[in-house]
Amino acid sequence: MPPAKAMAGVIQPADDAEVAAPPSAPAATRPAAAGQPARAFELPVFDAEDLSDLRAMNARLDRFPRFRVRGQWEADLIQALLRGSQLLSSLRYPRGRIVAENRMVRWRDRSARVRIIRPSGACQGLYLDIHGGAWAVGNAEMDDPVNAAIARDCGLATVSIDYRLAGRHPLEEVFRDCETAAGWALDEGLAELAPTPAQGETVRGATEPTVFIGGESAGAHLAVTTLLRLRDAGQDLTPVRGAVLFYGAFDLGGSAGLLAAPPGTLVLHHRAAEALHQLLPGLSVEERRAARYSPLFAPLHGLPPALFLVGEADPLREESVEMCRRWRDAGNPAALLRVPEAPHAFNRFPSRVAYKANAAVRAWINAGAAVPGRDQPGGDQAGA
Repeated sequence: MPPAKAMAGVIQPADDAEVAAPPSAPAATRPAAAGQPARAFELPVFDAEDLSDLRAMNARLDRFPRFRVRGQWEADLIQALLRGSQLLSSLRYPRGRIVAENRMVRWRDRSARVRIIRPSGACQGLYLDIHGGAWAVGNAEMDDPVNAAIARDCGLATVSIDYRLAGRHPLEEVFRDCETAAGWALDEGLAELAPTPAQGETVRGATEPTVFIGGESAGAHLAVTTLLRLRDAGQDLTPVRGAVLFYGAFDLGGSAGLLAAPPGTLVLHHRAAEALHQLLPGLSVEERRAARYSPLFAPLHGLPPALFLVGEADPLREESVEMCRRWRDAGNPAALLRVPEAPHAFNRFPSRVAYKANAAVRAWINAGAAVPGRDQPGGDQAGA
């Protein structure tokens, strides 16, 4: 079985903490020490060797089934297969198992489940992770390898939200779980998990521990929705230094790119857009595009810097491109990494491109969410 696993459309990373580094790839940067300035950040460039390796990975992906959730029975089946593969992996590789804490947290008389991975050294803040899976499948544990790498290289405790899944629960309950966990992270989690720097010291240019938030696909949608709900509820978002948004599904009405996905599209089924109506039954396309559901159409003022990452072969590509444009137009710094020929979930499969993209995220965090200027090389990066 290859390091990345696809079971009935379930995408999981490798059993070890990260996709192995290609020989010529730079090591991920370590967190800057307290009192030291944040490092500069540049978006990666992908060379011919990277793209050749990606094409080989795409050829292997073409043999796997495409991800699609046609009903609750299929969501339950995929979820059972996911959980079974996780249990089997823990039995096969007990020594390599990532140490994580599962717990319930409370905020404003609501509770939510989270999974916490702590760094081995001093904790410099939190990374709030929201998993993908079309809102209807997945769990916090599936992001362990990516989160463990962030904890290791960035000195952040990762808090992955194990939200209730759509289908079994209304989408509003998914939103509430994410908002609850994020509110706890900002109000109590920082104080519990990350110490305040000594007087006069800074971490990534800040005098207090910092928070980053991130997600992939449905998780990116939920990350932005969570920021908007917290902002509109009056929550102080000052500690949130950045948002990492991989190939987000920001339009629940179904974007033109998703609706026009051709047969043969990798990873996502070309008719995946049909599942969007199941999230909000009874609502029209325009009603699903209301700001409360589709952040692409929401006011985006007062949000942290963002790093958008998307593959050029992803049907959701234009949603990230447009979201990045609107993010900037609202006055928020943003950078966009467009990866040539890369499909949906490209960073979850073993390739040189995946390694570079995942390492770039950690470098961006360690640089304090520094965004290259749009008039500078790397301000927007389309690859080779």
